Amino acid sequence: MNPNASSSDITSPTDYMTLEILKTLEEIKAQMNTLGQRMDRLEVERHDGARNEEHQFNNRREDRINMNYNRYDEDERYLNIKVDVSNFDGRLNPQYYLDWVMSLERYFKWYEMSQEWRVRFAVVKLVGQAGQYWSKVERLIALRRQEPIRIWDEMKAKLSQKYLPITFQDQLLDK
Repeated sequence: MNPNASSSDITSPTDYMTLEILKTLEEIKAQMNTLGQRMDRLEVERHDGARNEEHQFNNRREDRINMNYNRYDEDERYLNIKVDVSNFDGRLNPQYYLDWVMSLERYFKWYEMSQEWRVRFAVVKLVGQAGQYWSKVERLIALRRQEPIRIWDEMKAKLSQKYLPITFQDQLLDK
């Protein structure tokens, strides 16, 4: 049956229902076509928007670089200066340990390191007996199901218990 059939073509209730169903299907097809067109437009807009956002991002990046060009040059010069820290091997010399800690503190300040990176870096600088000691500390913490040490001051306190005798600490307080 043709959805454009006139009322004179309808001979039974079934024909009427069929005609209504066909009209509804035609409306659905028209709506689907409209939705498909909208989706195509949105896809094009999204693609253009992404390209535009990337363009805007690049422009902002270029603006930041241009605005901070002189400062960037100065920072670049300073960042190229190599600052290093010696390893700590665990020798039982309190002054050597304190000097090592002070050099780490200066290093952290220079590179503006976060607490977690400070701990990571200090662990790398522990060698020999000090490295073995710290591995034992980490294993013990894990066995006790405690949180690992992620703050430099906590690590420094733990190392000071081992490498900075109380008698030496008392001498420092007296000075």
